[in-house]
Amino acid sequence: MAAALPDAVRRPAGVAIAATVLWGIGVIPVPRVYTEPDPAKRLEMLRAGYRPWVIGETLAAAGTAAVPAAFARIALALPPGRAKALGGLAAAALVAGAPLFVGQLAIRASDIERFAARRLPAWPFMTYSWLQVAALVSLSGMLASLPGRRARRRPLGRRPRAAPSSSRGPGTSRPSSSTPRSRSPRRACCAGAGEAPCASLPGQQAPQAPTAGAPSAPRPPPVGR
Repeated sequence: MAAALPDAVRRPAGVAIAATVLWGIGVIPVPRVYTEPDPAKRLEMLRAGYRPWVIGETLAAAGTAAVPAAFARIALALPPGRAKALGGLAAAALVAGAPLFVGQLAIRASDIERFAARRLPAWPFMTYSWLQVAALVSLSGMLASLPGRRARRRPLGRRPRAAPSSSRGPGTSRPSSSTPRSRSPRRACCAGAGEAPCASLPGQQAPQAPTAGAPSAPRPPPVGR
């Protein structure tokens, strides 16, 4: 499910982005009408730009209707869990608020005198606005609850170990640190009287022990003082 998640979410996310851009384009044909305090000047602006105003309100209504459908599809594509539940709440809030704002846009396009005089009821737009805020909060929780892999953090000051060299042939193993190193061959002791001779170095003849009855070499006389 996690591998198919990006493919299932990519298209609805693209629809949501396109619908949001469409909504933004739809509300700017006559931008000064929202800030003009004089009702007569507002009506004059709407009459001068009536065709762009109607087209813009239609585009804004289409974007408002498409965004909830896109987020509902995203919530359905999520695996069961907290993220799916929060995504469903966000989609429900968007679906509940969309008809209220679409109705307001229809009245704005069909009755410009009423909109210019600001005689439209305020509760549909206020309800729509608060539902949008609730949807944003739920979407934030959904994004924070999405399943993902957390990267393992490496302690500061410690460098990663280098990978072992691959120059060794197959079947060879790296010598462990606990194995003592081999020392150079040398004679550990000398043969004395009655003792067996020690092993000699390679290439040398082992000394022979003196046999019984063989004459010993004469000892040098002591040097006088």
